Order: sequence, then C-alpha cells, then structure tokens
Amino acid sequence: AEAKGDEEIRWRRRAHAEENSRVIQSLVAQEADRRVAIWLRVRLGGERMTSVAADYGYRDGSGVHRVVQRVEERAQNDPALARHLKALKRKASSVKS
Repeated sequence: AEAKGDEEIRWRRRAHAEENSRVIQSLVAQEADRRVAIWLRVRLGGERMTSVAADYGYRDGSGVHRVVQRVEERAQNDPALARHLKALKRKASSVKS
C-alpha cells in the first residue's frame, strides 16, 4: 500500500518538471546563439542528446555532445559567455522551489 502523501509528491514533482520545461523552452526561444540553446536544453533542461540532435539536424547525440563541450570550453576563456551561462542557470533555477 502506498503512503497517503506519495501521490501528492508525484503530482508536485510532475508539476515542477512541467514548469521547469516551460522556463527552459522560453529561454531557448529567446536565445540567439543556437549552440547556447543546445547547451540550455541539455545541461539545464536535462534533455537527452539524441532528442536535441534530431531538432538541430545532427545525425546522433555525439554532435550535440561536442557542441555542449565547446560552449563550456569557450566560456572558460570568454567572460561575457560565462556571465551569460550563469544568468541562464539563475533564471532556470528560479523555478526550483
């Protein structure tokens, strides 16, 4: 038998996941750099690389993996990009409450 609160916990998690997905989709829609949009969907949205690959015309997830790696490497030497990624993380995490 399930505990009385289990269903509510599942409902809250599902609602949170849906809200997080909406926030990520909104951030992606506003993002001019498709590489950063890919990074957003994978790193902050938790999407599978193979799913993202299909949307951006990659054959498989390996191309998406390389894009994500390059964005993160570029951010190490590009303070403006690093600030941008940090701001996106802050906006995405504002949902988590």
